[in-house]
Amino acid sequence: MEKKTKNVYGLPISRKDIVKIFFDAPTHKIWINPKTKEINDESNAVDFVCDEGVLVRASFDGKVVFVLDGLTKNWNDIKNSPPESVMPFSETSGNIVVIEHVNKEVSWYCHLKNGSIRVKVGDIVKMGDVVGLTGNTGMSLGPHLHFLVSRLINEKKDMSYRSLVVRWEDEDVVKKCLGKLG
Repeated sequence: MEKKTKNVYGLPISRKDIVKIFFDAPTHKIWINPKTKEINDESNAVDFVCDEGVLVRASFDGKVVFVLDGLTKNWNDIKNSPPESVMPFSETSGNIVVIEHVNKEVSWYCHLKNGSIRVKVGDIVKMGDVVGLTGNTGMSLGPHLHFLVSRLINEKKDMSYRSLVVRWEDEDVVKKCLGKLG
């Protein structure tokens, strides 16, 4: 049974900047790291395809709990890249911002442009605050924002997480955007 977010999220990318939305990209599945046994559930991730350098905004109020910036590497040739299960986290996600929200939900903003992140760990952000710019870092076939909301499974044991189906602030806008673009 798919679990939905308790929080209601705004779009992280302006609708006018979205070229296409993918809910079912090949990488949106459950990954288990063979070394650490951590479970990374990407099955409810959303890819917002857009140009590089588009503003990425916090989708809900929260506290920045993780930032990774400075990566320039891109694995855009999936067939010739190492398996995701053996790649370092940074090589798959690229530059990222992770924000913790009420109800123990965490939003992830991945593949951000190198040097564009405008927040740091500990910052309190409000919905709509700019956190960075879209990019093409990590395992990415082109500029986009890989966005997901998750809940950690067991924070003390490991960093396993399960993604949640996002409840959007205006479901009609998302449906119209999908109908027009997806």
